[in-house]
Amino acid sequence: MDDREIVAVQIGRPSRAKTTTVNRCHLGLPVVVRVPPVLEDGTPFPTLYWLTCPLAVR
Repeated sequence: MDDREIVAVQIGRPSRAKTTTVNRCHLGLPVVVRVPPVLEDGTPFPTLYWLTCPLAVR
């Protein structure tokens, strides 16, 4: 699985934008991803950093 697939499982849906993993857990899985401020369709996306790990969200 690549990061895009892992993030989709973590958040329960495909990501709306291309993300960059900025932090990983001790298992090497994405914990925090960076999202561009504007999505590909031109929609503003104000949250630049997204916590994706379900264990960290709890």
